[in-house]
Amino acid sequence: MTQLNNLRMNWDLLGRKDPLWAILSDSGKRSNKWDIDEFFLTGESEIQRLMHEIETSSIPIARKKALDFGCGAGRLTRALSNYFDEVLGLDIAPSMVRLAQEFNRTNSKCRFLVNEHPNLKIIPDGTIDLIYSSITLQHIPPKITSLYIREFLRILKPEGLAVFQLPGRNDWSMRGIIFRIFSNRLLNPIRRWKYQCPAVIELYSIPLKQIKKLVESEQGELLDVKEDQSTGPGWISYQYWVTSNRVGAS
Repeated sequence: MTQLNNLRMNWDLLGRKDPLWAILSDSGKRSNKWDIDEFFLTGESEIQRLMHEIETSSIPIARKKALDFGCGAGRLTRALSNYFDEVLGLDIAPSMVRLAQEFNRTNSKCRFLVNEHPNLKIIPDGTIDLIYSSITLQHIPPKITSLYIREFLRILKPEGLAVFQLPGRNDWSMRGIIFRIFSNRLLNPIRRWKYQCPAVIELYSIPLKQIKKLVESEQGELLDVKEDQSTGPGWISYQYWVTSNRVGAS
């Protein structure tokens, strides 16, 4: 719970100080320089690509309920509402959820909630058609991330789809070697000095084999693994496509 509390405090402060840059860390957008329309357009483009991939892969998911896990300001939640009847955005930071509610107050399909627990107990078993999580799990300590992935399989409908991104390891570039050698605890003072902010954006990874084993242990099936560049230099990241084989979910 200490790690989760630290995570909440970090992201709540970032949500009050420079939220859009904290979500999409473009070096030219620091100090609240993101244009709001441009920011949300990135979400529309990302979800449009995702839905096209789903359609061309012939995965027959229903389009009733979707979950945006780690919704931030609702960038992807809003985009998902173009395809689903109802979209729930969850985030650990109250400041981010308030911002999402403000930005999306006229969108009746979107609902935003703060979730400060290492579980998704606010969501019933087998009720979500699509779970999507991008550039979120990479900031959460692995033990907590594993709990959330277990919960993804619990709340996912049979034949529903969970798509989530997560680094698997560091590469052998100079940046990757630095991340291999130095822990977040050692890097955080440098991050605070560089960005002149007491909050830090930490990065974590979980090996691909460990994710596969975890999914299988929760009666899930790993449909696909795609290489992903969204974590940035120094990391080998993957996007996982997972379905549930549980029986008896609604």
